[in-house]
Amino acid sequence: MDQAWHAGRALWHDERGPKYLSPVGGASAGFVPLQKTVTSILAAIRHKANPVMLDFLPVSEGVEDHATQTPLAVSKCAAMIALWRRLIAFELMAAAQAVDLRDGQTLAPRMAAIHKAIRALVPALKEDRPLGIEAEALHAALVDGNWQPILAPADLVEEQT
Repeated sequence: MDQAWHAGRALWHDERGPKYLSPVGGASAGFVPLQKTVTSILAAIRHKANPVMLDFLPVSEGVEDHATQTPLAVSKCAAMIALWRRLIAFELMAAAQAVDLRDGQTLAPRMAAIHKAIRALVPALKEDRPLGIEAEALHAALVDGNWQPILAPADLVEEQT
């Protein structure tokens, strides 16, 4: 998880690009509101990553040494996966914005397809605006499993050679 945090931090705090991924600069909030949500999600993931039980609980009249609490552990894992999906949606938004802010950059075909798929749901941030509805749309697309970048057949052939 530390690697994910450092990767996200590098993306959100890239010194080569404008502050907060905002093309406006100055006092513009840019992606700062999403940063706060990201830190909250990471805290929730860390909280859920703690062990289910710290206490010894003998079960079956002492025949077994402890209860595994497997159903609760599986439930916590499912909740963590849901949080990770939301975090991935935010990171995709930030990555697309970072690409848009770098002039003259040509993306590889698969990356260009991913960027286009993100932009189909989330337009580039040109001035401060609420990002929650767009973030929710991208998250919903990731959750339902239908979000998929579309590559032209020529791009697939080009990448295979």
